[in-house]
Amino acid sequence: NSDDHVAQLLILATQWQKDPHLQETAAVPIAKSKELLDLLRRREFCEVRADIASSTLDLTVHLLMQRTWSLSRASAPPDCYAELLHPDVDKQQAAARLLKRDHIAVLQLEQCAADSGRTVQLLEDLRQVFTPPVKLMMQAFEEDFYRCDSPAGRHWLCGLLRTLPDNKLIEDLHGVLRNDAKSQKTRRQTLHHIMELVTQSKQLSSRKIVHKPMVDRAVFLQEFPRTPDKARKRRYWARHHKLAKHWSTIMGRKHWSTLSEDMLHRGFAALAFLRHYTAEGMGREGIPMSRGLLSKFAVELHVLKHIPSDYIGFCLGNACWACLMWPLQEFWDEDSDFTGYYLSPTGEAHWKFLVNPLDWLVVSFQAELFNDQIFMVPQGKETLLRFFFADVALHKNVTVADLMVLSRFLDLSEETKRLKRADLIHKLVDEIGGQDQDFISKIKADMAKPEKNEKLIGDELDEFVLAELPAEDQDEFRLVAKEVDSRKKAGWSLVECQWKKAMAKKKAKAKPKGKAKAKPKAKAKCGFARRSRKRKASEMEQAVT
Repeated sequence: NSDDHVAQLLILATQWQKDPHLQETAAVPIAKSKELLDLLRRREFCEVRADIASSTLDLTVHLLMQRTWSLSRASAPPDCYAELLHPDVDKQQAAARLLKRDHIAVLQLEQCAADSGRTVQLLEDLRQVFTPPVKLMMQAFEEDFYRCDSPAGRHWLCGLLRTLPDNKLIEDLHGVLRNDAKSQKTRRQTLHHIMELVTQSKQLSSRKIVHKPMVDRAVFLQEFPRTPDKARKRRYWARHHKLAKHWSTIMGRKHWSTLSEDMLHRGFAALAFLRHYTAEGMGREGIPMSRGLLSKFAVELHVLKHIPSDYIGFCLGNACWACLMWPLQEFWDEDSDFTGYYLSPTGEAHWKFLVNPLDWLVVSFQAELFNDQIFMVPQGKETLLRFFFADVALHKNVTVADLMVLSRFLDLSEETKRLKRADLIHKLVDEIGGQDQDFISKIKADMAKPEKNEKLIGDELDEFVLAELPAEDQDEFRLVAKEVDSRKKAGWSLVECQWKKAMAKKKAKAKPKGKAKAKPKAKAKCGFARRSRKRKASEMEQAVT
């Protein structure tokens, strides 16, 4: 129920980085679990043990990356302020101080944007997490001087946090509604009908959850025996109840950003960068806020090393303003002199900000087996920017705005003004490559090659397979069905394609010449013919007389 959901949020608010599930996932390559050992020791895999090790490590880090970004939701409002509902007063005050710092930082950022009259990209991304209800909750705490026992603030926070979690119960309730919608596709599901289905499903009452809408007629008459049954004065009529003018624009052009998983991740990373920017006093040091966008050059699923501090970690992806890293530990075997890195099974995820990408190195590695454990054996090192621009496939991950930020960091803003994307990349490659002409020429040659055509969705095979699937299974492939329908509307279909191929194989046969048909005589109009006959008859009578 909602209390269990709040209890879970109290744990994740400060410990999401070291969640037990994350640590267990990171420990898979070196845990020597029975399942993994059975897989590695199978006879048919003895010759491809290196491939099995690489695949296992690849699967592990992908799961770790997805799970870490999902749990990063606990670092953003309103989940990060869940300890305001904790019974411990010290934790309540710590959460209240965090809320105060975030609120003041956002207000100062909004004031700077209003004074300058320019759009601040960081503020635009923060709006994904600082929603209007969250801002209203913060204003309620501000009215009470950010006290942890603010009645209005706690009331709004409870409304945001005490929600029913998406679990098996919600899935069962959705299943009832989904089955009813599929059985009667032409019937419109009104709010009253949906509530009736939820009430009659008995999913809540079977779990002993208080369900206030579940009141039958007998209970209602017993509790309220003298309730008058007055008829309504009148129903809603448009001529009597006029709406405001702004309601006419409800179907107008969309002017807000679409809420997606990537946008939420950018919001989480933007908040982490804002906290780091204000805590370190980077503004007083003259570091512009746009430097946070340089974290977008962090290459995911690679080992990164910070040169000044000798920190080494595994990058779990970036979201423009920050990247998530998992610490690595070094393993060395004295007898065989084997050295490798592995994901720390007791580590925790943390945010890293690449405000100076020149201080970072990319350590290339290869997965190898040693003593029934999988390690990342380092193969070489390369500076972050050289590694990023050497891979042409990574160029599409950055926009022109990101490249302009990098050019300003490298003091090339005057030389890169009004350059196209390809020319801008060439200019940056010339600066990063320096005197290494082989490196520069290879990148430019790779950029000149045409891109490989990706497999199109919705071709003949997709249409055939989709048609063979049952109707209930076709809903799981909506993207394929949408592409097939769009190609059909454009005049393409499997039948037409097969017909064109068959007609192309046939040779055109000459048609035999036939006799020319005689042209039919033009018929005179009936009115004109009648008048001409009468005139001829009158002329004959005059001639006879």
